[in-house]
Amino acid sequence: MQRERLEDLDQTGAQTLAWWQDAWARNMALNASFLQKGRKSGKVKAAHKLPKILEPRPAIITGSGSSLDEFPFENLGKDCEQFTIFCSVSNINSWLAHGIIPDYVVAVDSASALLNFQYKPTDDYKKITLLTTPTINHKFLLKWPGPIVIFRPHQPGMDLVEQYLPKMYADEIETEDARNRFFVPQFPIGFINAGCTVNSMIENACYLGYEPLFLVGVDFGYSNGKPGSLRYAYDKKQKKWIGHEHKGLFTMEQLRLSKNGIRTTSELLHYKLQFYIVWSMTRARIYNCSTKSILGNTVPVVSPIDLALRWRGLYENYPINESRLYDYCMDLAVEMGVKDQRQKPQEPPAPASVGNVQVVNSFESLPPAVQEEIKNKEKKENEQESNS
Repeated sequence: MQRERLEDLDQTGAQTLAWWQDAWARNMALNASFLQKGRKSGKVKAAHKLPKILEPRPAIITGSGSSLDEFPFENLGKDCEQFTIFCSVSNINSWLAHGIIPDYVVAVDSASALLNFQYKPTDDYKKITLLTTPTINHKFLLKWPGPIVIFRPHQPGMDLVEQYLPKMYADEIETEDARNRFFVPQFPIGFINAGCTVNSMIENACYLGYEPLFLVGVDFGYSNGKPGSLRYAYDKKQKKWIGHEHKGLFTMEQLRLSKNGIRTTSELLHYKLQFYIVWSMTRARIYNCSTKSILGNTVPVVSPIDLALRWRGLYENYPINESRLYDYCMDLAVEMGVKDQRQKPQEPPAPASVGNVQVVNSFESLPPAVQEEIKNKEKKENEQESNS
């Protein structure tokens, strides 16, 4: 069994993007009409319109590793209200099965695998906000019963999401000079395409202002000899949740050994690397509640017992200097095979333009007159909504 080491990172990344690009393009086109109608009805919002957290509030980031089955859900009890819970489609039912309704479910997969999601006949899902992108599987998007919040996938070098998506999902602003047109992206907030849902959860949580973050079930490996946590489905006949074993997707020949001896795969090692990159960019105070993760002791490990009582002290006494987190994470990435270029995270690409058509990446970059026109338009819309 091979030891932890990533080779041909650039080639692997290019192959992954080429594999998914057609699905992203198809979903972008299929989702356009639904998202436009949803914005008008209020069911769909843009990520930048969500309220920011102005003081420390902890969040739980939920992975689907087998250690999730050992998490003491019952210990949170009524204290779970202190936490904002981020989960994925594959583990949302783990929370519901223990009587806890998560706040956000993050979905970034464009594949049809999302359609295997098992709903319980209840209104609980209507209370959970879906955080996703315009490239999400179309049928799953139509099926989601609760509120929907959209962010843009950020993938440097991919024209599909960097150039065409902002233009496809944009509002045209008319000016007195008909020769100049401005297109303001409806979903201006972009998060780097970090490969897996956990990394997207971290980006969303940090953008909204949540800290500290507690990783639960984030193993990136086959801990306990299992490929993942139980998959819960509601049995209508027995009227209770039933946990089913998750079947593995990889053969023994595809497995690797992490540095701390946990079986993993090349794909999961890439997710681990992207986790370090996201961590370095967000500089978040992150703790891991799993001792069976391939992250090992690179992330401060805490017991999940009594988190509700201890989280504030953990926030105030974070053991890693935030000003050094970037270098710390880059050192870890270099160990995995990344070239040590020691460059700060790249700035977002400059606004695109074609002829006299301009796409701006933020409201502040618009001309003052156009800003005032947008404000007046939004004011009228808000007055109409309040009157209705």
